[in-house]
Amino acid sequence: MTINIIRKKNILLLMPTIQRGGIENNLIYLSNYFIKNSCKCYLLTSNISNEIKKRLNKKVNIIYSRNYLNFRFINPRYNDGLNCFIKLLSLTNINQFKILSFQNHFLSVIGALLTNKKVIIRIANHPTGSVKFFQKKIFYTFKLFIKNFIYRFADAIVCNSNESKNYFRSKKFTNNVMCIFNPLILNNKKKITTKRQNYFLTAGRLENQKNIEGIIFAFEKFLKKFPKSKLIIIGNGSLEKKLKNYVKNNNLDKKISFKNFKNPEKYLKKCKAFILNSLFEGLPNVLLEALKYNTPIISTNCSSGPKEILENGKYGILTKVNDVSSLCLGMIKLHNNYEIYLKKAKNGNKSLARFEYDKQCKKYLQLISKIK
Repeated sequence: MTINIIRKKNILLLMPTIQRGGIENNLIYLSNYFIKNSCKCYLLTSNISNEIKKRLNKKVNIIYSRNYLNFRFINPRYNDGLNCFIKLLSLTNINQFKILSFQNHFLSVIGALLTNKKVIIRIANHPTGSVKFFQKKIFYTFKLFIKNFIYRFADAIVCNSNESKNYFRSKKFTNNVMCIFNPLILNNKKKITTKRQNYFLTAGRLENQKNIEGIIFAFEKFLKKFPKSKLIIIGNGSLEKKLKNYVKNNNLDKKISFKNFKNPEKYLKKCKAFILNSLFEGLPNVLLEALKYNTPIISTNCSSGPKEILENGKYGILTKVNDVSSLCLGMIKLHNNYEIYLKKAKNGNKSLARFEYDKQCKKYLQLISKIK
């Protein structure tokens, strides 16, 4: 059913760097829903992968920023953000559009203020995560202060976990701050295989945030007790060469295999368990996908989504953040009590209605129409 109150609204989705991952899936889900409900949908970007471009609804109007700036001494993502910011300031051919920012919220809010537009920022990760783990304390404190100051000028803040929402509430934000879970397309009519194979699975960008190195270390310890086990790692990233070299140099290449970034669905259906070892997250889509296939889960109890998805361990195992021993013990616990954790995963599957696609996407449309 279309939502008449939002008919013919112009929505500008702002996402400077579009590669592959959970944020990109949410971009596709939301843009499809907006178009289905009679919205005119634009996407402002500097860099989009061919894979995502092919998956995007053909009715999404893609606006590319020019390469106005190209500083070689900074992360390319910052260049993409700056170039989109400059392009945003020049957009005069779209009438009365509202901005839904997926990245670079700092610049999105400033751009909205300078162009007199309404802006909603969508927080994908816990607000303190990226600065807490990868910045020195003085820079961490300063960057967090700037973020908290600028974000107060957004018309609304959407968090994908209640913990993130509560963070902003605790900082006395007066914006419209709300939690909207990542939308999930359920497969209630599909038969879920019960044939499980003896391998653990992890999938994600091979970057520091995902802490794949910690999974390899924990699995190496686990192998000493259970030498027939295997681990499959799906993903690409800047740490790929380093991780592969460690596996090769420690004679683990027959036990640990790497797969290029792809849809992990066929592996999720058959793996013994899925492992998420992130230092921080938002609401990791891959855990929702794992539960969709009744797959047992071991995840760090990081800020902020895993504990909400697994309901504090009700539907899987939560381990300490950045703790190899805790992760290894979690793997042993699951192995020794496997039927129990299969049952937990099946119960988790039944809880997924709270993330249902239409229910969550509708909340975005209602929020957009509410902002005058």
